[in-house]
Parts: sequence; structure tokens; C-alpha cells
Amino acid sequence: MSATEFLKKIYVALAAAAFLMLAVAFRVSAAGQIPVLESKVIGDSLLLYVRGEQTAAAPEARIGTGKSTDIRVRSSKKDLPVRTYLLVDNSISISKENRDAIRDLLTNIVAGKLPNESFTLCMFSDHLSVVTEDSSDYAALKGQIDGIQYNDQETYLTDVVNEVLTREAGKEGDAFVRMLVCSDGVDNNPGGITRAELETKLASRNIPIYTVGCPRKGNEKNLKEMYALSRATGARNWTFGQSGSLDIVSAMAGEEAPSVIEVVLPEEVKDGAQKGVRVSLGDGTETETVQVVMPFGKIPETTVAETTEAPTEPETEKETEPEPEPEPEPEPTFFEKFRIPLIVAGILLLLAVIGGIVFAVMKKKKKEEDIVPLPPGPGPMPPQPPYPPSGDRQGGTDTDFMFGERKVLMLRLQDLKNPVKQFEYPLHGHVKLGKKPEICQVVIDYDKSVSKLHCEIYAEGRKFYIRDLNSTNGTYVDNQRIADVHELYSGSTIRLGRVEMKVWIR
Repeated sequence: MSATEFLKKIYVALAAAAFLMLAVAFRVSAAGQIPVLESKVIGDSLLLYVRGEQTAAAPEARIGTGKSTDIRVRSSKKDLPVRTYLLVDNSISISKENRDAIRDLLTNIVAGKLPNESFTLCMFSDHLSVVTEDSSDYAALKGQIDGIQYNDQETYLTDVVNEVLTREAGKEGDAFVRMLVCSDGVDNNPGGITRAELETKLASRNIPIYTVGCPRKGNEKNLKEMYALSRATGARNWTFGQSGSLDIVSAMAGEEAPSVIEVVLPEEVKDGAQKGVRVSLGDGTETETVQVVMPFGKIPETTVAETTEAPTEPETEKETEPEPEPEPEPEPTFFEKFRIPLIVAGILLLLAVIGGIVFAVMKKKKKEEDIVPLPPGPGPMPPQPPYPPSGDRQGGTDTDFMFGERKVLMLRLQDLKNPVKQFEYPLHGHVKLGKKPEICQVVIDYDKSVSKLHCEIYAEGRKFYIRDLNSTNGTYVDNQRIADVHELYSGSTIRLGRVEMKVWIR
């Protein structure tokens, strides 16, 4: 094993360990605690939506250093409204077998709905398409489910989840909101919302995202990323072929059917600050601690009598005041709870960054030994007639142009994210790049963000150019999207969809 391969393996292992430590630190609840799926403040009440049907014998809520015993519990199986989004990835990458499984699952979900549950059926590609909104009509929903059509399209789950969060942000009421996603995995839009931005929005308004994966060859990584989105929101995930339709329906209408704990907030805690809240239900169970921003309380009106200075009275012997009761200890902060995991994760990340830098330097040094790039910019050179097409050459006498030499020009490309992917092709006329081998000289068929005929590179005189050929996800030169033709230099970086490549011409 070479030194660079060894460093690469160490780097990947350290990065994975750091990510795992951070994931554990950000989603931990003590054993036996009831997870809180969602929380929101309506008026003077705090609503905590928890998994399963709960009861309360002698409930008590601890809010920062304050308390409340004015608490009631409602169940979704009786009087709590539930709004469920059914999100279907209707791209042709979903197999026939999984399409049938999706139809059966959604039909059974609608048939086994909770008493006060309504459904919003949506298809999604790079955007959300609402088919039926807030409906409880089984016949109408089943007809829409049976009529789902599958199309040749790109699907971006993070953008679609963001659209649902935006739709729900303007709605009021105490309904519990959840999503059920059927897809073959997460595929992020290069120009859309990032995973970090989505997690920030979910932190302010968490909506549980239940996912059902459609397995196919080569999508294991995408499914893992989708399942991680479920875990980050406290929801469950399943996989077609491993879990039956009735098992998922039973869970959604059984242990995943929520209850809401309504806590009336006393005036002394309504100060606009963020406080830790935990509810004890009196039977030995309690919820996990969640951070909630308190509303502002009412400002008491000051009467004239209160503002008038009271007459001075002769001093009397002061009564001995009772000693104040000791205040309960404040809740430990997030960093106090998870200080050690965060420190370990930070060290691992630092080591991973150092290993990545060393690996990149060694890789770059090795590549630079083999490649002599052209100057990075156009110099003051005399004009030259256009380069003749390859069909005009006779017996090899007219060779490709290079500064001061009669030598064949070679176009070399290397994938920056996957360095083993390298391409080299003579720069004869127009060299086309894309994923369709019948029409492209450089075939990039391992990433579906690349169009069938994406762009072309060619020489004119002493200059080189790249032209976008109406690609779906665009062509970029040094992180700048080009509209049509753009001048290209050896050493530039181009990006086709998500594929970022280094260019050398020699």
C-alpha cells in the first residue's frame, strides 16, 4: 500500500468517526425518556408532541427554574388533529416492484388513518407538486394514488422538505404535522438548499420525517443519507423488501401516533428567553428536555396610587423575615452535557483535516510531475487563422497547434472528487463531453447530474473555448456559470452538474 493510499484511508476513518460522535452528541436522550417529536407555543400554552399514547397521573413541568402543574394530555387517537404529508418520488429510477409497493403502502396508510387525520398527497422532482391537499376522502385519495405517473426527472429531497417547512410556517392551530417519504434516497441540488441549512430550519420547527427506501443497485449511500434525515427528526425509517406494508401502517397508526402534552405557562416564565422544559407524567416517566423560546407575558398596568409616593411612616421594629427557599439547580447546558463527545469530535476533525491536507499535497505533487500546464492566461500573441478541422489534414502533415511547436494537443481532465476518474483525448476539432457514448468523445456516465450532451471544448487560433450545449444543470468555469461560450485556460476548473474537473491542455 502506498503512502497516499494509507493517508486517504486514515483520513476517511477519522472523518467518519468525527461525524458519528457529533451525531450522537446532537441527538441523545436518557434511557426511559419519552422523545419529543415537535414543540410549539400557542398563546399561553406550550404544546409538546410525544410518541405514543400517554397518560398523566400527577404531571409536573419544569420550565427553567420555574414549574407548572396546569397540564393536560390529549391523544391523536381521540381528539388531536394530525396532518400527514405523503411525498412520492415519481422518477423513473423507481423500479416496477417498488412502484407497486408504494401504491399498496399509501392505500393502506389512507385506509388505516387516525380519527382526525388528513392527508396531503404530493409528487416531487426538483420541486413539490401537490396533488390533493388536507383530504380525508379515501375514495378520492385512492384514485390519485392509483394514477401516479413516473417521469424522467431529477429529484432533490432536501429542496422538497424545505418547501413543506415553508408551507407549514404560515399555518396556525394545534395539529400535529408529519411527513412520510417514499424515495430511492437523498440527492442534493447543487444550486438548492444545503443539508446544513435544512437542519437549521428543522431546529426551529422540527417536523418528523418518516422515510421508506426503494432499494436498487448502487443507491446504498443515498438511502443512508435519507435515513439519517429521519433519525435527525426523531422519526423512524423502513426499506421495501425488509419491512411489509402492514408493518409500516401499524407503526404509523400505533406507536408512532402521537399525544400532545399541553402545559399552561405561568406568568413568571414568560420573559422571551430560551428555557429548558421537561415534563414528569407522575408514573415514573418523563419527557426528554427540549429548548423552547418563551413568549412575553402581559405588562401589568401601574395605577396612580402605586406611583404616588407613600407618606413616610415612623420606623417600627422589623419582623424577622423567613429565609428564602433554595432555588432548584438550573438545567445543565448543552455543552456541559456533551463536553467530552464534542472535544473528542473536534480532535478527530482536526486530525482528519490535517490528513486531508497532507494527502492533497502529495497527490498534487505527483500529478504536477507528469503534467506541464500552459500559462494561466492569454498573452499578447499575434493572430493566427482558425484551426482546420481534422478532416482537412493530409497524411499527418498538419498537426495540432501548440505554442511554437508542431505537436498534437491533448486534452486531459481529472475528477477532483474522484481522482481515479481521468480522461485524455486529442483536441481534434470539437471534443464533446456528456454521458451518452454515441455522441460524446469524453463519456462521464457515473453521475446523473451530467446531461447526455453537456458541453464541448475546442481550439480556435491560439485560444481554447468551452461551450455549454443546453445542459440541464449548467456548465461552470472556475465556479462561474457560463451562458454559451467561455474562454478556457489550461489549469482551469470546470464543473458539469456536480462533477468538478481540472483541465490541462498540453
